[in-house]
Amino acid sequence: SLPGLFPARRATTAVLVPFSAAAAVLAAMGIYSVLAYQVAGRRHEIGVRMALGATVDRVANGVVRRGLLLSGVGLLLGIPAAMAATRLIRSSLFGIEPLDPLTHAVVSLLVGIVATGACLLPARRAARVDPVTAFRSV
Repeated sequence: SLPGLFPARRATTAVLVPFSAAAAVLAAMGIYSVLAYQVAGRRHEIGVRMALGATVDRVANGVVRRGLLLSGVGLLLGIPAAMAATRLIRSSLFGIEPLDPLTHAVVSLLVGIVATGACLLPARRAARVDPVTAFRSV
């Protein structure tokens, strides 16, 4: 291999990797924030459900399901936008085609994993709602 053959591509990669990591962290924080806000706003409803016999698993699964639904909608809107954007950065891509299905699938899977992780803490908080405390706070 020839050293220094692709210094511009290395520099581009060195800049894009931290920005990609920051984007993943911001996505996780956004999903977490939306779900935490929803759980806080629905505390009374969650308390009623638990008082009527909803299990901890069912409550937590409902929160995770809602978060993954939001993430799925984001992916459905984002994948076509990403495919269109790859045409704009075609010259910066190295070793992959702009519409490489494997790359889009892997990134979608990573977004799903980040979204699932971001859903877990609000789901755990929702599962810990005490019905008596929820009724008193109204």
